[in-house]
This record gives sequence, structure tokens and C-alpha cells, in this order.
Amino acid sequence: MSKQKNKGNSFEREVAKFLSKEHGLNFERVPNSGAFTGGKNAYRRSRMDKIQEHMFLGDIIVPSNWDFVIECKNYAKLTGGFEAILKGESKQLNKWLTEVRHDAKNSPHMLMFKISHKGTFFALPEFMIDPSRGEINYIQYTYAENIIYYIFALENYSKIKKAIEKNATEEA
Repeated sequence: MSKQKNKGNSFEREVAKFLSKEHGLNFERVPNSGAFTGGKNAYRRSRMDKIQEHMFLGDIIVPSNWDFVIECKNYAKLTGGFEAILKGESKQLNKWLTEVRHDAKNSPHMLMFKISHKGTFFALPEFMIDPSRGEINYIQYTYAENIIYYIFALENYSKIKKAIEKNATEEA
């Protein structure tokens, strides 16, 4: 297995452990995440029932009462750096958001990403949260056709986890 794949798998396990601790629920890394139903294997999704399909969406298996998709990325650097994010011009972030949006369709979703020597962050779509009400630092990012995402440092997760839980379980 490649060094990059190991790095990604390790981060997925780290995220699952973090979320399990934060929410007091079980989160697990999707085995072979991305490989089983992604790319050339997308045909498998058409044969699955809704519960089976949901287990393989994103990189993290969420609790059964959650309708939520979580995608994880772990990179040494962010192409264009955070300056590209601040300008709303990050091709790399756009690619990652496209991936999670494809799996989530219209469900609540989150992108967790770690950039070496910069930190760990998460991005949520605007429909899930209004961070302007609290004293939480965030970056507002405009994706595609004026779709707003808010990006937070991981240390702010516990401050907004109730909003995440509410959105994750509303539809379930």
C-alpha cells in the first residue's frame, strides 16, 4: 500500500475515533473507502438498498440514525494554500466538495481535511449552520454557483456539534 493511502486511512481512523468520542456514538472508517463504490465500481450502488448504499457513502460509517456523509482528506499541502480558499479560488477544495456533494446528494454532509503543519479543519454547507451567531472563527467559502460553505478549525468542533447532530438526525 502506498504511503499516501496509508496516510489517508490513518486520518480516516483518527476522524472516526474523534467523532465517536465527541458524540458518544460509534463511527467507523469505511473499509476500502472510495474503492468499493467509487469510480469504476459505481455500478455496485445501483444494486444496493438504501441502508447498504448509505454505509459506503463518504469515508466514515455514521450511526444508523444519522443521515449524514463525511469525506476525509489528508494532504501535505493545499494547492494554492489558504490564500486560494480566502479568495474563493481553491481548485483542490472545490474537487473535495464536489466529491462529498456527489455522495451526499441533498443530505447533510461534512468535509474533514488535514493539511500538514497547518492543522485539521472541517467544512459544512450553509444550510446546516449559521456561525455568525457565535464567537467562532470561520472562513466563508463560496463553492460553485454561490453555494456557501463554512470552514472551521477542528478545535471549534465541540462548539457546534449540537447543530451537526440536529442536522444529521432530522431526516433519519
